[in-house]
Amino acid sequence: MVARISTKIGRVLRRPLGPDAIKDQWLGGLEFQTLFDYGYDGVMRSFEDSLQRLGINRVDVLLIHDLDPWDHNEATLSAYFTQLKTSGWKALAELRAPIYEEKVVDHILALAKVAERKVTPEELLKPDEEALPAK
Repeated sequence: MVARISTKIGRVLRRPLGPDAIKDQWLGGLEFQTLFDYGYDGVMRSFEDSLQRLGINRVDVLLIHDLDPWDHNEATLSAYFTQLKTSGWKALAELRAPIYEEKVVDHILALAKVAERKVTPEELLKPDEEALPAK
C-alpha cells in the first residue's frame, strides 16, 4: 500500500471578525472565520496554510474543494468558477510546475472521490514498495 498526502484549496481561514468564538460545524474544528476564495491569492494562501498546519513542504495531491451546488447557490457557484478560471488556475499551474527542479504538488484533482482512513505514523513513513528498486 502506498500512502499519499493530500490537502485541499477553496477555503481560507481568517481570524474571527468579532470577539466571540466561532462554532465550527466539525467536532474539534478551529475557531476561525471560513471564507471561500478560488482566486490566485486564495489558492496560494489556502495551500500554504495547509502545509504549515501539516508541518510539511509538499503534498502528493491537491483537491479543489467545495466548488459544488451543495455548498453554494447557482450565482455564487458561477462567481467562484469565474474566480478559478480567471486566476485560480494560474496558481494551480504554478504549484504543479517545477520549483527548484521539484514539484510542490504532483496531482491536482477536482470532483474526486477520496476515501479517508486512519494510519499510524509507522504506516505513513513506511517506504513506498512501488518506488523501491526491483530485487
